[in-house]
Amino acid sequence: MSRIASLLSIAILASLPATASSQQPADTACSYESCAVRYKAKIFGEQLVRGASGERAVRIGFTGGDAADFLSRVESAAAPARKFKAHRTRSQILLVVGGGLIGYFRGEIFGNGANPTSGEYVWFSVGLGAVVLGGVEAGRAGNALDDAIWQFNRAPVR
Repeated sequence: MSRIASLLSIAILASLPATASSQQPADTACSYESCAVRYKAKIFGEQLVRGASGERAVRIGFTGGDAADFLSRVESAAAPARKFKAHRTRSQILLVVGGGLIGYFRGEIFGNGANPTSGEYVWFSVGLGAVVLGGVEAGRAGNALDDAIWQFNRAPVR
């Protein structure tokens, strides 16, 4: 009887490594090739795409809120995603306001054919400053988005 028990024990122990190796851990269910996120710029917008196929995960809107919400599903990516949204919103507003002021100045010069006043030069200067600051904020938003994507792709759970 002890011989049958030892053979049975050996058979059970021999089957354990095969069973354990055939099961995939939960965190590798989604491979890097199929779940990693990256940024894509298109003619009419920006988006985050997933995997080698480039399937669209989320469109990046004016404020970047959808992308920030998508990336915030991973705890380590939440802080840079919030920074991205803040910098993106600030840059978009500064660029729109600055572009509007520069457009107004251009319209006054070429539309009326008159020499611009000193007040119009002030508005032009404010608009130019807003565009420059908007560009700086856009760069910061890009850096934060890059960091959020990197943190998202490092996470074991997708």
